Amino acid sequence: MRDVTVPVGENQSCGDKTNGKSVMTIQRIGIVSTGDMGHQVGRTLREAGFRVVTSLDGRSERSRRLAKQAGIEDSGELAALIRQVDLILSIMP
Repeated sequence: MRDVTVPVGENQSCGDKTNGKSVMTIQRIGIVSTGDMGHQVGRTLREAGFRVVTSLDGRSERSRRLAKQAGIEDSGELAALIRQVDLILSIMP
């Protein structure tokens, strides 16, 4: 699994401190909409070492198949996805 540490703004806090600055570590990325574009973004992130999760609740069989082919995990409901990830990407055409 890959970790990326990014600085956060002065008025934001993530609890972690590096050299006195707030940082956020990203390990798990959620993707909303794993259609044509979303599943490719998810595949690329997964191949880069991130854990990629989506909510397939109410999605088409095609979206489910694309997510599975890309190795994207299904969290079930959107609320579960939100609880599981460090960052959410909404991929829309």
